[in-house]
Amino acid sequence: MNKISFFTGGHPLFYPTDISFLQAAFRQALEGVNSIYGSNFILSGVLPNGAGGTTAGFIVLNGEVMLVDAVATASVFTTPVWVPVEVVDPSIGAVVYGNGVSRECHIIRKARLEEQASQPERVLASAVRRPYNFNRISMQNPFTTANTIAPAITSHLNRVHVSGTIFLANTSSTSGAVWFATIPEGFRPTESKFFACYGVVYNATGRDSWRVRVDPDGKMYLLDVVTGHSTIDANRDKVCLDTIIFSI
Repeated sequence: MNKISFFTGGHPLFYPTDISFLQAAFRQALEGVNSIYGSNFILSGVLPNGAGGTTAGFIVLNGEVMLVDAVATASVFTTPVWVPVEVVDPSIGAVVYGNGVSRECHIIRKARLEEQASQPERVLASAVRRPYNFNRISMQNPFTTANTIAPAITSHLNRVHVSGTIFLANTSSTSGAVWFATIPEGFRPTESKFFACYGVVYNATGRDSWRVRVDPDGKMYLLDVVTGHSTIDANRDKVCLDTIIFSI
């Protein structure tokens, strides 16, 4: 990050150009972060507090880092938007300028949720997400997500991570490589990838690992499925996908 170098001899009192230089330095550093995550995302905090509200935290709104105050009980909005608000830092107070005018010049920029109106810097709440949000993956028969954690996918720094558990509902007429889901565009590998996933299936007593193949078209296959499974055992027929991680 850019900085001001101080030298022996007595640096003069800060000029407006010094302050502008430091503010620009912070903005440039944040642009590097924004190039990875975008201009609107939750940086930290802003989590459910267990009582209908949210904890304090920070979000990036239109490329600017802003404080978010804790909320004891969240309001309900039809179309919630994040908007910036400005408050004076109460710990500093007014400053008397050279022309004798007293001004409140130490401004804290915060973000808060409001109902959508005509705010010029508003951003839809649905567009401000965490960098590691998981997106659901749609399933194909004979697989389902009943009684399991629905499969989802996320990416970070060109690394894709699949999470969740699949439920093998019926293989009475299916065997070999069985297509169970499709990864959306933007998350697909450039070549077929193979992974070892853990779990057990009804007609494979003692088996605790399964091979999964992910193809460049996004299709995901459970390999080596055996024909004949026509009943459901909700306690056993699961395969965990959390070991699927690859580069794109």
